[in-house]
Amino acid sequence: EGKILLVGGGAPTASAEVIDLIGGGGFRTVAPMSVARRQVNATLLADGTVLATGGTNGTGFNASPTDSRVLDAERWDPATETWTPLARMSHHRLYHSTALLLPDGRVLSVGSGEPPASGHVNDLTAELFSPPYLFKPDGSPASRPEITLAPTSVTYGERFTVQSPQAATIVRATWIRLSSVTHSFNQNQRMNRLTT
Repeated sequence: EGKILLVGGGAPTASAEVIDLIGGGGFRTVAPMSVARRQVNATLLADGTVLATGGTNGTGFNASPTDSRVLDAERWDPATETWTPLARMSHHRLYHSTALLLPDGRVLSVGSGEPPASGHVNDLTAELFSPPYLFKPDGSPASRPEITLAPTSVTYGERFTVQSPQAATIVRATWIRLSSVTHSFNQNQRMNRLTT
């Protein structure tokens, strides 16, 4: 809570930094991604980890990648401040690409182009990424809680109730604001941990 993760850069870089707003606002370097990225999308996931997707390691404003590892998704864990490589995308997501968390917990990664990178065309495709928390260790789908009652809206500071038949087994509840992504920056992305 109270932290911002900065990854990638205006020039390709694998660096990652954390700004601690509660602890005085200073920058500190954390473990780098596995590959330098420019135009990377970082998506806050439902479990509080961050998914880095797309980007290019090529130099210049809109250059093609020279390292296929930019197709690999990477997940940053704020508890360990380390990165884990995950599934590979099938399309390069470069300039004007978007990635955002969907209400079902998956990540939508779309587009690239306008203008396309050298050697590429405008990519109007979409890919869905299913984070590890959607699965049990054996690969089968994880159980999802059912919400039987919830308000349609709440105001700031208002107390509210959410009901679920699985309430006794739910250990954490969070809200994640709807995304608004452009140019590798999601200005709306934030998480609130709810008290139970």
